[in-house]
Amino acid sequence: MNKKNLIITISLILLILLGGFLLIKEKNNLEKDKLYSFEDYNLLKNNINLIANQDDIDTEILNKIEKGDYTSAEPLIMVNPYGISPLTAIVGFKTATKVSIQVKVLAKDGGKDLVYNTKEDTTHYIPIYGLYLDYNNQVTIELSDGTANTLSIPVEKSDDILMIYFPDVEVITNNLAADDNDFYFVSTPIGNTAAAFDQNGEIRWFLTNQIYKQLTKLQNGHFLLSSPEAIGDKAIGMLEVDLLGKVYNSYELSNPYYHNYTELKNGNILYATDDEKVIELNLSTGEIEKEYDIFKMLSEIDANHLNSIKDNFGYINSLDYDEKTDSVLVGIYYYSTLININKNGKIEWILANPEYYSEKFSKYLLTPTISNFIYPKGNFNAKLDNNTLTLINNGWDLTDTWSCQASKGLKSTASDYKIDASKKQITEKWRYGEDYFSFTFGDYYLNNNEKTILFGREFRSFVDSTDNCKLSDEGDFYSTIITLKDDEEVFKMTISNTYNYISKMPIYDQSYTFSKVTPKSYSANQISSKYTKEQYDEKFKKAILYTIPLELSANKLSIMYNKENYNLILLDEYGTGYIYEVENNQVNLKKGIGKSLVLIEDEGNIYNTGYYIDI
Repeated sequence: MNKKNLIITISLILLILLGGFLLIKEKNNLEKDKLYSFEDYNLLKNNINLIANQDDIDTEILNKIEKGDYTSAEPLIMVNPYGISPLTAIVGFKTATKVSIQVKVLAKDGGKDLVYNTKEDTTHYIPIYGLYLDYNNQVTIELSDGTANTLSIPVEKSDDILMIYFPDVEVITNNLAADDNDFYFVSTPIGNTAAAFDQNGEIRWFLTNQIYKQLTKLQNGHFLLSSPEAIGDKAIGMLEVDLLGKVYNSYELSNPYYHNYTELKNGNILYATDDEKVIELNLSTGEIEKEYDIFKMLSEIDANHLNSIKDNFGYINSLDYDEKTDSVLVGIYYYSTLININKNGKIEWILANPEYYSEKFSKYLLTPTISNFIYPKGNFNAKLDNNTLTLINNGWDLTDTWSCQASKGLKSTASDYKIDASKKQITEKWRYGEDYFSFTFGDYYLNNNEKTILFGREFRSFVDSTDNCKLSDEGDFYSTIITLKDDEEVFKMTISNTYNYISKMPIYDQSYTFSKVTPKSYSANQISSKYTKEQYDEKFKKAILYTIPLELSANKLSIMYNKENYNLILLDEYGTGYIYEVENNQVNLKKGIGKSLVLIEDEGNIYNTGYYIDI
């Protein structure tokens, strides 16, 4: 080895040794700086921790069935295996030879048996869907070798189920085909329940734990819903789940998810935020790949015109991707505006009443092909498929008065339009309704010759006289679900609740394969309540142990403390205090702090609640 190479080698060795020394020194310093251990206090359990025990549950199911102690006559039965889907179960056992299995969930009188099949195997993990609530369900398991057994699977109302609102349901018409056993899946942006009803109006699936908002099946057969983490009705997380309630991925969002999302052909999603933006989120990495600022796009056309829209934007209430034209449809509630955007983020056309916009928008605005064209209002969940536009014309939007008196005579309809993008023209092709007024919310989509319509927030009666009441809070709200075959009404059902999303589809998934899943969690710089940081160990020495009831639900901490104008402090193990502003005795915590003792600061006094959290 020459002298030059020897010097380089010695230098590298010294650098490696120095790096190791610095790492050891840093580790030792961290250990010295760790001032507190909170094990002598009580851990405040999180009421909503959906993925913490999922590995254990999967392992338990695998171990029990792999031991071979369960048979088709006496199988393992686990109702609600993942804790959030009470009307599902897992049935498991082994067989000596490979067999396929037909599952039949027996219906109540007047209903249709739910029948589906599993793949051939010797180890069987059978998902059971569509159980009845508060009922001793009978489920037949028939093996392809001729063996058959009927299992009793009772589902009782537990405390967490009793907290769910179960609406009144009336089936008015049911002329669906005998082989049509689709369920009606519904959800809402303002409640806390995603659910499915059968054709008799029985609830046959729902999720607990405030997992709701848009209920749409992804390409992989799972569902993407809002997670319990929220600030008001703005979700700061999403969960990818299956019908059994198993979580596959969780996403913490720096831009809150408000109402809508749509899946792209590459598997990414676009979702709408509460600040006029559409975010492209990569579900495989959790990374934001693109951002569309809708207000900025409109401002580039005519910035002087848009002050009133900025102040009254409302929110994005439609979002859809049209694969055939590779474009995105975005609806903004104010001025009932629908905007078509190309893949480069440029506006192709706008559907809106021209009286709302300046002359500079004229080259983008669609022109009706008839003179008496009715511009639709509301337009919740409008959809675009190869220049065919479908939407609910609510008949009302944010530019109208909230007076109930003014609602007399207003109508909501489902409508189809044909768009000629090259000529910037629009033609109404079909309309259904006139007997409904759903002043907000609704959904409508085509599936070959079948149309499914949801009028999501109808008025049946007013609490107060129409002269005094407001549309937003003084009504008896219902939703009406309608299915048309070849434009003939074959199904109609009313539900005493407000909904905004609907899917008519089978509840079972015949491609289901059980596997142990460790959920992936993707984190962003999540928003939280305002806080400041300071070294707090000296103040903590003056703390008074004073038990104060607390409740932790996802990232929301509720404090049962009958005072105002106090601070909440999270004291970490290194003496840093995270000082939060408390509003209405609640704080939305920032995740990632780790173990922290919960303190209250009130009029100069420091109270140690006796609880620590790990978040």
